[in-house]
Amino acid sequence: MRTDVNINSNHDTSSGSAMRVMEERIEPEVFQEFHDLLESGGNEPLDCKGMNSKLIELAKSGSIESLRELEKIISSGNLKGKESDFAKIALNICRFKIENELLDVEMDLISGGLGGTENRLRYFVALTCDEGLPADHLQDMEKVFRRVLKKNDSVLEELRDHTFYLSVLKLGSINYAIGKILDEFCQECAYLSKEYYLTNCDVPSDDRIRVWLDGKLDDESQYP
Repeated sequence: MRTDVNINSNHDTSSGSAMRVMEERIEPEVFQEFHDLLESGGNEPLDCKGMNSKLIELAKSGSIESLRELEKIISSGNLKGKESDFAKIALNICRFKIENELLDVEMDLISGGLGGTENRLRYFVALTCDEGLPADHLQDMEKVFRRVLKKNDSVLEELRDHTFYLSVLKLGSINYAIGKILDEFCQECAYLSKEYYLTNCDVPSDDRIRVWLDGKLDDESQYP
C-alpha cells in the first residue's frame, strides 16, 4: 500500500492531552515552517519580515486582543499565498492558547494538508478492485463504508468512481487508527484489492494514481 500521512502538532502530544484538528487545508511544509519560526525564540531568518513576522508575534502572544486582530487581518481579504496560510495558522494557535488557559486539559493543535474538523482529520484514499470495476460495487461499498466509519466515530464525505479506481474522502477520528478502519472495510468488501493509496496531505491527480498502480511512485523525481 502507499501511505503518505503527515500529522503536524505544535505541541509534543502526551497521553494526558486532548487534541483538536485545524480545519483549514494547509500544506504540511507551510505548517512546519510556521511552527519552526514560532519556536525559534525570536531568531527569525532575515526573510521573515513584515506581515509574516507580525503574524508570528500575534500567535506567540495568545491574547484575546491578538485573536481579534488576527480575525480582522484575515477578514480583510488582503493576504495571499503563504501569508494567508500563516494568518490561518496564527489564528488557530492563538485560539488554542486561549482555550488551554480556560480548560483544565491542555490541548494540542494538529494539522494535515487536507484539513479536518474538530477531532477528525480529512483523508484521501484510492481503492481498486480485484474483481470487476469499482462502479460495479459502488452502492455496496458506500453502505459498508458508512457503517464502518460510523462505528469508528468517522464520516464519509465523498465516494467517487474514476473508472480505474475509486476515491474516498473521509473525516477520520484521531482516536481511531486509519489503517485498521481501512483493513476492516477491505475485509468486508472481499472484491477490493488489499493495496490502497492513503494520504492526508493532498488530493492526487489521476496521473499520480496511475503511476502508483504501475509501481513507479517511489521515483519521486520523475513523477511529481
